[in-house]
Amino acid sequence: SSLLRGLPAPLRAQAWTSIIAVFLHLGLLFWKSFTDPTLLAYFILEVFFILVLVRVLRFRAVKSKEKMTAIDKTNIIVRLRPDGIIVAVNPMFCHVSGYTERELIGHHHSTVVPKHRAKSAEYRAFWERLANGRSHTRTYERISKSGESFWLQATYTPIHNAAGSV
Repeated sequence: SSLLRGLPAPLRAQAWTSIIAVFLHLGLLFWKSFTDPTLLAYFILEVFFILVLVRVLRFRAVKSKEKMTAIDKTNIIVRLRPDGIIVAVNPMFCHVSGYTERELIGHHHSTVVPKHRAKSAEYRAFWERLANGRSHTRTYERISKSGESFWLQATYTPIHNAAGSV
């Protein structure tokens, strides 16, 4: 379990499944190695390589987490579903917009968009382009909780799942 610490939960689940399969394979190999000394050497090498692989994966996960922490501290981050519902905001966005996390999560992105823009064809096209996997980068006007405008240089980047869907 300590080898997998630092891995995100989905990767940890996949890792456990793989570990079980590997241990079944290694157990059989270990059992057979009693009759063939070359299999014992193969078994030892295989265990070594598996341990190295797990350490590399853990190192990458930790580095990835460190990068995300740095990005989160210096950038406004809002995670949205493809239908525009806000699923996460970072403290920086809450500070700039005046909203709390609780006030934004579960609400549509249009909450922070000027009303005339939220009803426009341009805004609908924006969501269609995101749904089609295309990123946007430009300066956007947003509305704070107090009703004041603020401007963001922002990039909206769709994230694709393993099947390629946004």
